Amino acid sequence: MTFWVTGVRLVANRPPQDEWIWVEGFRLGPSGRHGRQAQILVRASKLPPDGAAR
Repeated sequence: MTFWVTGVRLVANRPPQDEWIWVEGFRLGPSGRHGRQAQILVRASKLPPDGAAR
């Protein structure tokens, strides 16, 4: 899935070793057109470290 991110927020009340982040934005179709707005829950450990190439 390709996702255009418009907002990010931490999920409260989770142990530090199990951090989750709400990512809000729009799904993008194969042509790059905006699709439906969505919120997805992402495990923080799956994101690249600060300063990493994206």
